[in-house]
Amino acid sequence: MSSPISLHAIGSVRSTRKEVLDDNWDREKTFIELDGDNFSLDALSGLADFSHAEVLFFMNKVDPNKVEKTTRHPRNNTGWPKVGISEHRAKNRPNQIGLTVMVDSSHSS
Repeated sequence: MSSPISLHAIGSVRSTRKEVLDDNWDREKTFIELDGDNFSLDALSGLADFSHAEVLFFMNKVDPNKVEKTTRHPRNNTGWPKVGISEHRAKNRPNQIGLTVMVDSSHSS
């Protein structure tokens, strides 16, 4: 039996998207707003010198009643074979922790 895990947010992610969908997130402009009461800006000192940052986030807008635990067609495309929900980039996974890599285009060659 698994044990509960407690997370404490250090900020919020804001996006230009109005509707929460599983697709085309790479086209969105997103912003991370740090919680200034619990996270000081000097904690980010030197971040600009890196080419990217890995960001873990909690998908707090997932309806617990819509969490999927079996297989489904990727992007709901019935032309593709069903695979387990762990193989999807979908938000309705049993664990709503997401990962993204933010890339600083000024570091690309």
